[in-house]
This record gives sequence, C-alpha cells and structure tokens, in this order.
Amino acid sequence: MSFRNLVFTLVLFTGCTFTTTKTIEPQFKNGTEALEPAIGSLINFQHINISGIKTTVDGKTERTLDISIINASALPENAADLKELARSIALVCKDQLVNRGEFDIFSLSFITQSDKDQVRSNHFEQVSFTDKELH
Repeated sequence: MSFRNLVFTLVLFTGCTFTTTKTIEPQFKNGTEALEPAIGSLINFQHINISGIKTTVDGKTERTLDISIINASALPENAADLKELARSIALVCKDQLVNRGEFDIFSLSFITQSDKDQVRSNHFEQVSFTDKELH
C-alpha cells in the first residue's frame, strides 16, 4: 500500500461514526397493561405503544423510553399544555419502571391516524424529556 493510500484510508476511518441501535424491553412493576388505566386517567386514547431503544454512538450509550399515544382525544392545542400533559405521562411511566434510572430520555409521540379513501395519514407531535427533567 502506498503512503498516499494509507493516509486516505486513515482519514476515511477517522471521520466515521459508528452507531448501533438495539431494542430493549422496559420492565414495569405491574406490567405494561397496568399503565393504560393510569395514562387513561390523564387523556383518552385508542392505543399506546411503549418500547425501549438503546443507541450507542462511538461508545456513548443513550437509552430512550419511546411512548406513542395513538388517536388521543382532546389534545391540548397550546404547546405548553401539551408539554405538561406529556410530562405527566412520562412521570407515570417512569414511576412504574422497576429500575427508575434505566432510561436517559423519555420521548412521547402523540400520533393521530386517519383513513380516507383507503389512504392512511399520520400527524404527530413529539415531546422529549431527559431523566433529570423528570425529578
């Protein structure tokens, strides 16, 4: 290998970012099913999805609890009110985790799905909190 190729190869590897993403199963004290009534007391919804995601970028790991609320009724239109609702839902989820410090980020998505003429459309609003913001 020539010197020029070696330098090019080193520059190429130096500029790379290595990312891995892995799904992790959050462990709740009373199971995921127990969260639905607690969250349902805050807002009515059609369905909820909760999953954990572990992302590692160049050796730095971040764990996110992803909470998707599908077809919630009467979502607040005001951004501050929506954020407060999202914070309340995140706190319910965090309080029910077996290990309350398991996740670094709590990401909430409010997804509105509608079907018209055999076409499904999605509209979503997302709010995220760090673990420290939920103390």
